[in-house]
Amino acid sequence: MNKDDMEFLIFMEQFRLWQQQPKAYILNPDKVRQLKRLVDELEEILKEEIIGADVKITPCPIGTGDVIVKFITHSISITNITKFMNLVKQFDNFEIYPVGQEKICFAGVFSKVANTSLINGGECNYEI
Repeated sequence: MNKDDMEFLIFMEQFRLWQQQPKAYILNPDKVRQLKRLVDELEEILKEEIIGADVKITPCPIGTGDVIVKFITHSISITNITKFMNLVKQFDNFEIYPVGQEKICFAGVFSKVANTSLINGGECNYEI
């Protein structure tokens, strides 16, 4: 095993241990407002451009305080591409991928909506 592989395995073990720790999530009010505005803008675009695409918002499954905003549709055909791209730029990351038969999913990650704190012995230790 080379050095990079060993460093990666060490990181993954540390991440696994972190995942097992009890945590509290503290919402960042500024990020919550930004997320609300972003979702409202996305819903407006979808209402104008794509029929039947509902926006879903879920916490990131690995517990980092990030939020995933996504919608599933048959196609993404946007006439006001500048407006859509300005919206997409607000995400920290995004992807478009196929799901099921003849459907695609847009998923954008909006980071640090909540900060995580480890709970040790009844105390919260601010982490991020």
